[in-house]
Amino acid sequence: MYYANMLFSSRGVQNLGDNVQLIALDKIYKDRFNLSEKEICYINKNDLATYDGKEVVLPVSLAMVDYSENGWAGRFSEKITPVFLGLSIAKDFFTDQEVAFFKKHEPVGCRDERTYRTMCKYNIAAYLAGCITLTFPDREQKEYKKVYAVDLAAEDIEKLPEFLKENLEVTSHFITDLSVDPKKKMQEQYDMYINNAKCVITPLLHCSVPCLAAGIPVICVKNILSYRFAWIDKLLKIYTSDTLSSIKGFPEKVDIEYPRKLLTELTVKRLKSPFETFPEMQLLTSFWLDREQKKYEIDPFLPYLRFMENNMKDKNAPYTYSIWGVTQMSEMIVEYCKKNYPNARLKDVYDKYKRFDFYGIKTKSSEYVSNDVDFIFVTSNGPEKDARDMIAKNIISESKVCFIKLYK
Repeated sequence: MYYANMLFSSRGVQNLGDNVQLIALDKIYKDRFNLSEKEICYINKNDLATYDGKEVVLPVSLAMVDYSENGWAGRFSEKITPVFLGLSIAKDFFTDQEVAFFKKHEPVGCRDERTYRTMCKYNIAAYLAGCITLTFPDREQKEYKKVYAVDLAAEDIEKLPEFLKENLEVTSHFITDLSVDPKKKMQEQYDMYINNAKCVITPLLHCSVPCLAAGIPVICVKNILSYRFAWIDKLLKIYTSDTLSSIKGFPEKVDIEYPRKLLTELTVKRLKSPFETFPEMQLLTSFWLDREQKKYEIDPFLPYLRFMENNMKDKNAPYTYSIWGVTQMSEMIVEYCKKNYPNARLKDVYDKYKRFDFYGIKTKSSEYVSNDVDFIFVTSNGPEKDARDMIAKNIISESKVCFIKLYK
């Protein structure tokens, strides 16, 4: 049996947190399967559908927000056996093809409760696993001095109590230099936290969880509580900008040994026997579900929802709109419009790289973007620069355009 892992790189801004999950899988391969990197087949995430090498088992523990032809049913080549260990999906609807695909590859490990509930809705065998980065080992417990603010808003840094500002270093998981190896950079970043951090303050899931696993005290700041956090809030107190001043001392180390042990053992078992059911699945699900429920938002969709509420007030109007960048958000916009704006019509779909039918419309190159619709929904970060250039040149109207916004 051959094992694989993904390579994850972006055509725009790179989020190092995407790669920390791949690092966690590499560590399991090394520690529990005695595999070196040379023995692992690495497949670029963009090439999963066209991969034609040796047959491999591929663990999937990512929020895969892009879109493939035929949806999830067209995402992986026949040479890949995907093992879903911690899948996160924003949408809560599947086509019949997608349901059949997931049933073929069940049980499906879900990273967050929303994804788990969606699988259950379609009678797909599933469990709530949390994130693979929780399997990282504890660091040596000694005195550490630095406080890291990781992608924390400047106004939130100002609101921090004074004791947290001592030895404070500001850093980021988002890089624009595409020549940098994001996996190597993430490992360096994580090593920096392990070797120096007395505390990490961040809104990022994939800074919070690996730091918790290492035994680093974490202060998580989220003004919009994302559905992606609908599990880790069992272990992690979530602050807002308004409650930062209530922090009176450094947080304690969180004991995560029980879920870490369950998740590690389950990961090894599932990679060896992808389609079997194991007791750890129910134990993990019960552990994560036993928590106070909060109000969770589908944060990537919020900019579009607010834009429609402000600009599409007549529910019965024959609005026309186009999609620029085919992603999971594109599906959610179309389905939302079908349900709430029955006379609205998707007119054009643009994407720089993808050529296929999307909701019956053939995708076109971004160079053909037209202003002859009521609204243009830009659904990924990639087209934003081109869209703003076209606005500056008066090719399209700024008032018509809704951009995706990254809520950290």
